[in-house]
Amino acid sequence: MARKTGPTRGRHGAVQSRQLWFKKGAFSGGSIRYPVGRTSYDNGDGITSIDNQDLARQIAEDVMAGAVMSLPSTMDKNGQFLWTYEPPKAGNEVRNILEYPQELDKEILIGMGIPPELVSAATVGSGYSGRAIPAQMFFSSCDEVVHLLVDAIDRQILRNLVVINFGRQCYHIVPDSLAEKVLDDNDKSKAKPKNDDKQPVQLSLTARKRLARKLRKLEHRLKLAWSSADKDKHPREKTGRFAKKGSGHVSAPPGGGGATPGGAGANSSGEWKRHVSKRGRIGWRHTESGHVSYQAERPDASDVEKNSHTATVAGKINQLLNKQNWYNDHEHQAILNSLPHLPASELRRHAAALGVTPLKRSRSAHLEAIQAGLEQRLSADRSAQALRADTTSRDHARRLAEIHKANEEAQEKIKDLWAQDQLLDAALKKHLVGQATPPAAGARHLAAHAAITREMSQKLTDIRQEKQRLVLSLRVNADHQRAELTNMLQPKNRIKIRVPANHFPPSGGTTANHTAAARFLTGITEGGHQVQAALKQSKLSGRPTAQSPKLHPNNPHFSVMAWPNTSTAQMVHEMGHLLEWQIPGAEQLAHDFLTHRTAGEKEVPLAPLFPGEKLTATEVGKKDHFDRLFAGQSRGLLRAYYCGKDYVDIHGQRIATEILSMGLEALYNDPAGFAAKDPEYCQFVIGVIQGTLK
Repeated sequence: MARKTGPTRGRHGAVQSRQLWFKKGAFSGGSIRYPVGRTSYDNGDGITSIDNQDLARQIAEDVMAGAVMSLPSTMDKNGQFLWTYEPPKAGNEVRNILEYPQELDKEILIGMGIPPELVSAATVGSGYSGRAIPAQMFFSSCDEVVHLLVDAIDRQILRNLVVINFGRQCYHIVPDSLAEKVLDDNDKSKAKPKNDDKQPVQLSLTARKRLARKLRKLEHRLKLAWSSADKDKHPREKTGRFAKKGSGHVSAPPGGGGATPGGAGANSSGEWKRHVSKRGRIGWRHTESGHVSYQAERPDASDVEKNSHTATVAGKINQLLNKQNWYNDHEHQAILNSLPHLPASELRRHAAALGVTPLKRSRSAHLEAIQAGLEQRLSADRSAQALRADTTSRDHARRLAEIHKANEEAQEKIKDLWAQDQLLDAALKKHLVGQATPPAAGARHLAAHAAITREMSQKLTDIRQEKQRLVLSLRVNADHQRAELTNMLQPKNRIKIRVPANHFPPSGGTTANHTAAARFLTGITEGGHQVQAALKQSKLSGRPTAQSPKLHPNNPHFSVMAWPNTSTAQMVHEMGHLLEWQIPGAEQLAHDFLTHRTAGEKEVPLAPLFPGEKLTATEVGKKDHFDRLFAGQSRGLLRAYYCGKDYVDIHGQRIATEILSMGLEALYNDPAGFAAKDPEYCQFVIGVIQGTLK
């Protein structure tokens, strides 16, 4: 770019040379001729001597400033003045100097993005005809700037305000085009054709976009109407609005008939059919009168039918709240569609039963809160039902818990044998001391002492052998438990984990630890999926992280950020995030299980609770019963809250959790203890990595 603009606007380029040319060529400065030598004069403080050249330059500068000049009348021998003055002369091309400011004005306009033709008439043509095309280009550039400004304001301000006040809504902001508006105004100003033939409609680009959006909405509404209408009748039959207009009223049928809540006769010739509004509301529309009524049942239904329908919907919701029955997604969606038709008292009762508090007292706020509560309840029930159906992972967790129980029993026996060993050893030493100083009884007493000594020594040997056998059979070592866990699960189609350390310095033990973590997860994870990420050095010392494109839009690839000497357990934790993000279905299972375990618990800010842990103000978590798993461990309470931590976007949607990563870390550190202290959590982790939890 510098090579292209250098000859024009670079140093000694055309613009700089032109500026210097006009500055020097505008006029030539005056000239003063002076004699060689020095001149002495009295300046009030004494006699001062100054060189004639400096004095002449000072006089010329004073003349440029508007001072009066006086020169001595001294002449040389030829009768010529020693000091002469030649006034300045104007340049030859005065016209170019006068046109130079006009050229500068044009360049200023171009720099501002305004074509010069907009403010000056064209040399060819008359008036606007020479400025039409540059004007359209300028207005189009203005439209582009407006679109960028509106998009920035919408993404940074308006969309967040809409989410806070109205929830997640789909909308578009389309600014009016200035170029099209000017073009339309010019078209309207033209004379209309003399004949009365209809001319084709000329739509601008913005108008065509709006028309296309309206057509898409209309198509969507018609599809919904067709799906709910009778199959043997077309929903757009010539009735209602599409029928020929009569006298403007609907006549009552013979024999009378009461008016329905919709405003049409219950026994009139028309009928009520399903109707979908522009905003997606589902109601009923009368084919004869065109009246629309937004309610669940037909407007001509009796009060008994209405009350029965309300009671049915309320009963289904009560069953869901009381967990009397498992609901699938279709039944749950049917309940959500029926909620808007319940009375306000039922809505308030359901909100209180769900434990949700609407942001406002309006009906829409109650509906949004109840819908969110029902979705959480459905998610929790879905997780509980999946855990109940997954018997394979439950058996694995039970076997691990049995190992922990056997270890605890063996440890208790070892403690008891150790106590017996200490007592018997002390008694044997005391007996041997008594045997060393025998009484006067003689050889018979010594023989009895020797027999007792042999018996006590044999019993002590048996106790020590039993204690040694129990110690050898004790499977407290985490390495032994991980080996048994791998033999227990034995995945047939192991997962492939590729986390190359090309971008990580070889110093420290991180490279070896991340290889050990990948080997552990590969040995227990089923599915044959390929998990890929890059291992990089973290800028935050002491806190490794895992990054995904969903959480970090600036990073389009999955990566694990670690630092030198990151432990194997921490690498297992961070790779657990990769499994959650890249194994199909694992993310939804993690969301459901976290909702199932923390239902009804309020989030707690972690930074005030743990001030020395370098936590941000936005990090919140839920403890549930995870503290039982980490009881007695370092930072156990923080780990419990960290299990219940989740990550949400600006719309309040959960996009990541810590539940699977913390579970895999616990499974690596102490598999048997994990299964014994929190069997449901252990079953969930095993079910996800084995693919049996669905």
